[in-house]
Amino acid sequence: MNAKVVLITSLLLAVSSSAMASTTISDISKAKVKPGNTFTVQATIHNSEYESATYKPLTLNLPEGFKVINQPDEGLTELCADCSVERTFKIKVEEGTASGTYKIDLEPDSSYNTGFGQEETFSIVVDGEPNLFISINTTGIVQGKDSEASLKIRNTGTDTASQISVTFSMPSTSFDPSKMYLGSLRPEETAVKNISIRTSDAISSGTHDIQITSEYRDESRKDVEKASSSVYIQENAEITVSQIQTEEAYMGSDTRVMVELENTGPGEAEKLSSKLSCKNAKVQDSKAFAGSLDSGESVPTVYQVIPNSGEVNCTVEISYTDSKEEQATQSFEISASRKRTDKIPILGVLAVLLVGGTYYWRKKQE
Repeated sequence: MNAKVVLITSLLLAVSSSAMASTTISDISKAKVKPGNTFTVQATIHNSEYESATYKPLTLNLPEGFKVINQPDEGLTELCADCSVERTFKIKVEEGTASGTYKIDLEPDSSYNTGFGQEETFSIVVDGEPNLFISINTTGIVQGKDSEASLKIRNTGTDTASQISVTFSMPSTSFDPSKMYLGSLRPEETAVKNISIRTSDAISSGTHDIQITSEYRDESRKDVEKASSSVYIQENAEITVSQIQTEEAYMGSDTRVMVELENTGPGEAEKLSSKLSCKNAKVQDSKAFAGSLDSGESVPTVYQVIPNSGEVNCTVEISYTDSKEEQATQSFEISASRKRTDKIPILGVLAVLLVGGTYYWRKKQE
């Protein structure tokens, strides 16, 4: 949208005649102007006739993003025959005006139809600069795991950035891709790309800063910008079987089995559940739900097992979520006697034998 500003820079003859007055642009202070800066335009008004003339307004047509901040404050003014006068106007290019070449017109006010000169046009170049705003959004980054992130780049400047490349760095962390190429971004244009972030187990939980370096070209210049984006590293939970206890076991009879689960942390485990399956035994209500478990806390899960053999092999399967879904398993054996009336009872915990003399712990991500 163009703006029209009335400037007192034209001539109206005092008497009706064929005499002509001319308006010319004698000087422009800058050929290129950056957004937010000002420039001046000097207009020369010349009365080339043999009689005096009186000033009347001209209309200054300004493109959007330009405004006059200083102009001569004049009323009707006489100009003698064959005389000239100069007037200087100060114009500001507003912040956010896009780069490019703009035309500004000085034209006679159409409400006066006596001898005016022709419209005068000049050009001014707005020399803006790119400005890249970069942010990284994640749903959660976890110690020692792959996480997906969204990279958002917006050119908030007033000129096009071309040949854009972006690199990332953070201790104990790798990025894929490690360097990203984005082509060009015009003013107010946005690009969104996905990156993969993998942290090592050694990285601490909490807030960390990803250092971001962007390189681009602005016309013939090469510019480098550095920025950072904060991300939060979540802690993992670690669920272990801390204790297994059984009642005295007899074939064909209910045997109570207690499996204690402990979160060794440091993160919180949610949706914690365990499931017991046994070979050579029937398990009643095989699945137990424990809910949430903070670091350092433990919870017992109890099952009813009916052995049908002297040797029972059982496996407890554990599932929970911290930032992702986790699973773990542990196996153990139960020895059961044939009859509850045997003279030599099996006292306390008859046998809790970990496979291979020890228990094994296998943990995997879904």
